Amino acid sequence: MSVSLINIITILACILGGMMGLNLSMERHAKASFPQGISKKYLHIFYCLGWFFLCIALYLSIAEWGVGIGLTAWFGILTVIVGLIIFTQSYRPQIALNMALVLIFFALGLQFFRFNE
Repeated sequence: MSVSLINIITILACILGGMMGLNLSMERHAKASFPQGISKKYLHIFYCLGWFFLCIALYLSIAEWGVGIGLTAWFGILTVIVGLIIFTQSYRPQIALNMALVLIFFALGLQFFRFNE
């Protein structure tokens, strides 16, 4: 697997994780994904993690394609991921959370293949 493809999958995973973090930092959406409720401390943690993952994705996007194409690609991927989250969060909020977790761990696992090439 090429390093470029690993970077693109990592960018997708970071954007999905970031947007899910920002999504879960709102009480209304957190209650849909966690019916037992969640404390304000965890809402703040989700908020910080969301912005952290989005910044990592932006850095990786610019590193992969340069500033001009990187910013454009980041916003394009962000738009697609937000649409995906909107539709999955509306009908199956737990699936959206599980999808984000699986993709993030998959992208982290791919980083091991990056250094073995």
